[in-house]
Amino acid sequence: MNISNLIRNLKNLGIMLFVEDGQLKAHCSNEAITPELLEAIKANKVELISLLSNGGEDLSEIVQSSIALVAKQPGIKKIVKLLDAADKISAISFSAEKKIDASRNVIGNYKIIDLKQHTKELKNLFIKDELNTSPQAYGVVDDLVKDILPHIAVGERKLKLDDCLYYSLGGGKGAPITHIHSDTDWLQFPDADGFQFWFLLENLEETGNMFVVDTPLQGGNDLPECFDFKGDGTVHRELLAATHGQIPINIIKNIDDCKFTFKYLDMKAGECLLFSKRQLHMSDPRPTLERKFSNRLAVHMRIIIKNPGSKSIKFWPNHVYKDRYPLHKHLSEICDKDLNLSVGRFGMIDFGEFKDEI
Repeated sequence: MNISNLIRNLKNLGIMLFVEDGQLKAHCSNEAITPELLEAIKANKVELISLLSNGGEDLSEIVQSSIALVAKQPGIKKIVKLLDAADKISAISFSAEKKIDASRNVIGNYKIIDLKQHTKELKNLFIKDELNTSPQAYGVVDDLVKDILPHIAVGERKLKLDDCLYYSLGGGKGAPITHIHSDTDWLQFPDADGFQFWFLLENLEETGNMFVVDTPLQGGNDLPECFDFKGDGTVHRELLAATHGQIPINIIKNIDDCKFTFKYLDMKAGECLLFSKRQLHMSDPRPTLERKFSNRLAVHMRIIIKNPGSKSIKFWPNHVYKDRYPLHKHLSEICDKDLNLSVGRFGMIDFGEFKDEI
């Protein structure tokens, strides 16, 4: 097994390797490193330290993802003019009174707010540009969400922390998801109200952030979807069950018939995008098309909103993620026969522990 495959397999098991003060260390769940894995890590220790110290593996994985998605869309260059002409939006583009409707059937709803007071604490959750979701993140995330909730609406409800379930706190450098999509994660919570945030921590370039995208093709009951731009000029709209291009919905004759509206997130560090679960979005593909790869740093999370007085949510345990990540396997196992999932606010974030030097 080559080094990159070893690191990737470890990540899929919830094990993150990093170098600190020249020493190889791991961030992982309890007992995640088996004796066999430990031997593989020790056997490749020198190479691992060299690769991780130079950011080589992380960069190559991000770059490979962005290149792969662009390569699957040979017609994507046809939208570059639309991207170049897109309106630029930031926190000053939105009124303080505007609220994001996080109701389950909302098609597209978004807002950018200035939360720079949280930037330093969020940055402190990163180690070597990888997010450390250790228990120290509890207070940091809660403080952030407290300042977000006044901008969220579900009917007339005034939301509080106890209404929220945090899911999939993640982040890192780069802009790898270079196709128009809404997130497949929401398939696991089919009846839930909810929203997500994307907090920009660093970006020193004029491009490389993200676009929000709207089209009249969307409907309020749509499942997660993506759009592929083909070489013949057609656009394939597809269900996004777990990987890029799963099941076709329809084939649009040309890009103009999609009636896309693109808006570029001209955000500065400390600004935070809030958006509803069906809001289409994409990483900026222009740097990838020019073989210039974005170095932005961001953190993101989805927030599921429980029904008033409810102690559980409906959960679909058969999502393909359950065979890919330990957290999702765990959630599928604790979901009851009536598809009820009872977890606390932090029950769907995979907090781990630091182990000593390997």
